[in-house]
Amino acid sequence: MPTLTFTEGDTAEIYVHNELNETTSLHWHGLFLPNKEDGVPYLTQMPIKPHTTHLYKFPIIQHGTHWYHSHSGLQEQIGMYGSFIMNKRKDDKTFRKGIDDLPNIPIVLSEWTNYNPENVHRMLHNATDWFAIKKELLKVMSKQ
Repeated sequence: MPTLTFTEGDTAEIYVHNELNETTSLHWHGLFLPNKEDGVPYLTQMPIKPHTTHLYKFPIIQHGTHWYHSHSGLQEQIGMYGSFIMNKRKDDKTFRKGIDDLPNIPIVLSEWTNYNPENVHRMLHNATDWFAIKKELLKVMSKQ
């Protein structure tokens, strides 16, 4: 998902166009925001219905780099996550020219599989050794 960039003092207006054939939502990690914008379906918001648009709108009252992700089903596991950058205001008395205005290049580290996340979830809960075997972990362990 895209990197979202704001400056402290902005009002974030994030339009989510749900083009999926299922509901979705977005949850924001590390952001100070109104509870109703937190993105937890059935707790702080209703899920975003398929083929509809939802607006998340909240003030940016901090600076730093965080992340956001889908909080619906296993959508995060198929890549529904991204970086959330909040730049320090240039008129902030602690703003350091040459430091706080350096470009942000976020790097997101994540596990990835081409398997259907529902199958991965099911196999992990059934306690199969499929993923250990697939990675040849058992061969390594048997040599010890």
